[in-house]
Amino acid sequence: RQALDALAVDSLERAEILFREAMRLKPAEKANALLFDHIGQIQERQGRYEDALASYTLGVNLSPHTLGILLHRGMLLLRQGQLDRALSDFSSMIDLSPDHQRALLFRAYIYVEKRLYKEARRDYEHLVKVNPMHEDGLLGLALLNDKDNRPREAMDMMNRLVSMNPERADFYAVRAGICLLYTSPS
Repeated sequence: RQALDALAVDSLERAEILFREAMRLKPAEKANALLFDHIGQIQERQGRYEDALASYTLGVNLSPHTLGILLHRGMLLLRQGQLDRALSDFSSMIDLSPDHQRALLFRAYIYVEKRLYKEARRDYEHLVKVNPMHEDGLLGLALLNDKDNRPREAMDMMNRLVSMNPERADFYAVRAGICLLYTSPS
């Protein structure tokens, strides 16, 4: 509790010390996985990325089915450009929770980066099925439709996104780009 209170006032060093003290009290506790997750988040906020990765990994080793730790480690790996390792974490999350929206989104993104477009489409479609209003999922599908030379579907999706959120200038820009691509004189 003291560690969480220290986090609440941004006393990161103190919070890390207290989390480690809590682990020393009961070293065999499976619940320590969550303490490793908290420590990893602290280390990430401090820019200690390798330490954070090690902490998340210790947490995953203690509790491999804890979605939050897998998500935090996967996101850190993704930011570090370790796509294969991040893909593994997001896939593990989807195995545990097939409708997990963030895992579906990040895995689809990695598939696009790896040029695995069929797999990306499958995840984006599943994401939009789970949440028909998921803007990033709809945008991903629109961009895949554009890439697959399916301009009508891409435009329909972009029109839907613009109507859902008319304040997003990036939606207009993507829609204009698709429109220009298919209406420019050859």
